[in-house]
Amino acid sequence: MSLSVGAPSLLGPEGILFSTRRIYNWNFLCSGEVICDVVGGHLVEIETADETNYLAGLLRESKVEHAWIGLEDFLTEGDFRWASAGAKPTYTNWDVDQPDDHQQTQDCVQLINTGVWRDGNCAHANSFICETS
Repeated sequence: MSLSVGAPSLLGPEGILFSTRRIYNWNFLCSGEVICDVVGGHLVEIETADETNYLAGLLRESKVEHAWIGLEDFLTEGDFRWASAGAKPTYTNWDVDQPDDHQQTQDCVQLINTGVWRDGNCAHANSFICETS
């Protein structure tokens, strides 16, 4: 697996393409998901606490507060699925009182650099993390 966080980018020894550009509407044209697709991947699907901690550390090192991951609940509110395959996550790390769908506008999920997850408004500019196999 290799990972990426939104351009300019750097391909590290672990195959991580890392970037901090804030991208609008990750689920639409010129978005994080499209950019991930261009590099042969998709928004990251975090499967373990170790992966969460590793990615949160990359965000902190790059002075990025939060980044989109590939989890969303567009089809059914509260039924979060990985965008690439529609699978339910087997691991989550929600922050306290999350997800909250504030004002019924939060269908995308972001990893915070402290390691917790929060739902957010997909229309907000944000960095993002991609993974490729």
